[in-house]
Amino acid sequence: MHCSKLTHDDEFWLNDGTIVLVCQTIGFRVYRELLAHQSPVFANMLESSTPSSEESYQGLPVVQLSDSPTDLRHFLGALLPKRHILCAECSYLSRMLIDKLFIAATIRLAHKYDVSSLLLQALEPLKEYYAVTFDEWCNPHARYALSVDTRSCAIAAVNLARLTDTPSVLPLALYDCCLLGSAILDGWQNEDGVTEHLNTADLRLCLDARERLAQKNVLAFFSVYAVAVEVECRNRSGCEKTLRGMVQAGQAGVGKCEILVDLLLPHPPMCDACERALAGRARLERRRLWERLPEILGVEVDRWDAIVS
Repeated sequence: MHCSKLTHDDEFWLNDGTIVLVCQTIGFRVYRELLAHQSPVFANMLESSTPSSEESYQGLPVVQLSDSPTDLRHFLGALLPKRHILCAECSYLSRMLIDKLFIAATIRLAHKYDVSSLLLQALEPLKEYYAVTFDEWCNPHARYALSVDTRSCAIAAVNLARLTDTPSVLPLALYDCCLLGSAILDGWQNEDGVTEHLNTADLRLCLDARERLAQKNVLAFFSVYAVAVEVECRNRSGCEKTLRGMVQAGQAGVGKCEILVDLLLPHPPMCDACERALAGRARLERRRLWERLPEILGVEVDRWDAIVS
């Protein structure tokens, strides 16, 4: 190949590297043996290659890859960290998620190149965010620090879950996709400017699920507010008026797809017995919706009951 226009990557051009990986026009000079030791795919690729003078750069063997330079940079940053210690709890991988879902590149390439240990670690933040318990969902401060600029990042999460056979991520990721409305058709744009879309089957799941989500929202709302006051009520006329007012005021939001929000809306004070009962019904209905989420969205998740508990 002709490498006269090859640009050295700013981060991964190691002066003592023993092989050059080329993505488009960007060269990454890294350690051949270290790469082969961690990835059986790379090991087979390098073992079967027979470099010629046209497949070398500065005397080093060259391997052409079809990956984007940005994806490879993130992958190498996790596989051959220069500044960070890789661990599942507090690692470089978790910090990669601060701005966007950069973890996607690491998951994709760890899967592609069969780096199983890295793939397991890279999937952990995704599962910590999307496969959480009901109590964790109700307390966002307890959730993993996966900050996503837009809900459309869920599109990437669904695709990664499909790629790696990680179904526990699907209910909440698909739910977020449903909330995109028509914007789901716009997809999610990654760092390279490439737009990622749901596959046809998952897009159909989301479009079909929106109606079911809206129906469940209506049923849950009226189960919370369209009820009689408590037997122990100490202010029957006042509490009845409050409940009637909540039914009337809340109807504008009924029928929306967002079913996992807190169903306990601001309202005029009621007696202690009715307040406790209202809060209990709101939490119970929200939990029931959570437990039925895979069914509503049309996906199967083994042991979802364990995840929600």
